[in-house]
Amino acid sequence: MSMIEKLNRRATLFGRMLERLEVDVDQAARSQAFGVSARTCIFCPNATDCAEWFAEGAHGNAYRQFCPNARRLEGMPQRHLRA
Repeated sequence: MSMIEKLNRRATLFGRMLERLEVDVDQAARSQAFGVSARTCIFCPNATDCAEWFAEGAHGNAYRQFCPNARRLEGMPQRHLRA
């Protein structure tokens, strides 16, 4: 897998995690923590665990076991779901 493919894969996983945790990306992107989280994800040694968790349905909070961003992402503003 090329470096570009790895970066694309990690960016996709980051986006999926933001979606899964209902992060308000527009608001969160203004924070330094967002940039730190993106870089942490790009270089994360646990991308395979993350991809497998999503492949299995991303149920529960098992991501906390492998995601170095878990606490940081959980602390980001959440989007308000519109009815």
